Amino acid sequence: MRYEKEQCAHCGEDFRPDTDDIVVCPACGAPLHRACWNARGDCPFAAEHGEFVWEPSAPPEPGLPPFDPKTDLGVICPTCGENCRPGANHCHGCGADFADVDLERMTEQDRRLAQAWEDRPRLEFMVNNRRLRAEDAIDGVAVEEAAVYMRGSQRTLSRYLSRFERDRPLGWNWAAFLLGPFWFLYRKLYKPGLILAAALLVISAFTINMQQAFVTDCEEIYLPALERAAKNADISPEERGTLLSASRRVYHAHRAFLGLYFGSLALSSLFSALFADRLLRRKVWRGVAEAHDEVAGEGTQQKLMRQRILLRRGGFSFFAPMVYVWAGIILPGMLNDLVHMLIR
Repeated sequence: MRYEKEQCAHCGEDFRPDTDDIVVCPACGAPLHRACWNARGDCPFAAEHGEFVWEPSAPPEPGLPPFDPKTDLGVICPTCGENCRPGANHCHGCGADFADVDLERMTEQDRRLAQAWEDRPRLEFMVNNRRLRAEDAIDGVAVEEAAVYMRGSQRTLSRYLSRFERDRPLGWNWAAFLLGPFWFLYRKLYKPGLILAAALLVISAFTINMQQAFVTDCEEIYLPALERAAKNADISPEERGTLLSASRRVYHAHRAFLGLYFGSLALSSLFSALFADRLLRRKVWRGVAEAHDEVAGEGTQQKLMRQRILLRRGGFSFFAPMVYVWAGIILPGMLNDLVHMLIR
């Protein structure tokens, strides 16, 4: 059963069968959000079990006014941002308890925020040498909504919007070229970022012995020759020849490793630079479309609700690149050093 036009027996909100996780009381058949069931720990009609049997199209809590989270502004959950029915005692999205929350004050704050948002100054963006206002659209997506999702300075957003409007299959992004996986993870493009990071980690693991041999030869052959040459301000032809000879020996002994390692870095940077803008545009357009699917309407309250969704899901992530630095660079290096210490 899809439970369309039915209400949760605990919070009284209408079910969204395509997205809600619905459970059914095994005793009376009353449907509830899984979060509602977990919050209560039992059925709302437990005291009536044996006499009460839930039937479809009979709301278990009559008298509640109709509420559509896509068009009506209720209580915004301070934990996950879900739009809940006014008077709800917990969030049906994440299960957060509203017992210690002043719902009337929260609702009034939301309404004042909605008015302030409606009266906000409208930004303008220079997109491909023409001025676009906040309400203008690029391929059906409002400029302001795309800007809210991405965040950043007006100049940076104008540059990205210009690239998005051109919608070329390939572009060039210097930040992605220089930072590679870090840029994707920072922009919450987790899938391509993790793929690039995993590819680099695999190559690094495959060449770990080559790396160790290269470092050892540099320490034993190249660095002593460099130190001898550095002691004299004027390098003699013999010392210069010794230094060049040491460099050639290290290079010829490890050119396979150097080619594989730096070649993989170059390919990673090239891929990042060419496809970064395309992937970011797809993410922004999909994020805005999902926000419109969740909240319909063009009223002030609906626009505010969509803005909250865009702010929560878009923007940047400083945590993901830090995790990659630790888990993908520092930790493998520490494990490698530990293994070599144990072997020795």
